[in-house]
Amino acid sequence: MANELRGVAPSGNALYARLINPAGQWWTGAIFEAYAAPDYASYAVALTEQGASGLYVADMQAAIDAARSQP
Repeated sequence: MANELRGVAPSGNALYARLINPAGQWWTGAIFEAYAAPDYASYAVALTEQGASGLYVADMQAAIDAARSQP
């Protein structure tokens, strides 16, 4: 699948998603980890605007599935 993450905002903005699993861990782009304030910027998943529509999307990284299966 593609574009599973979606957001709507006025055109021209920079939108980011932050992914948190059921255990309350935050996605770093490589692993889920306990929240740490110094790492906050690494939790951002950039969404890309589709044209000038105000619809912003991003793909869920395939690595998330692999990370979920780890203890």
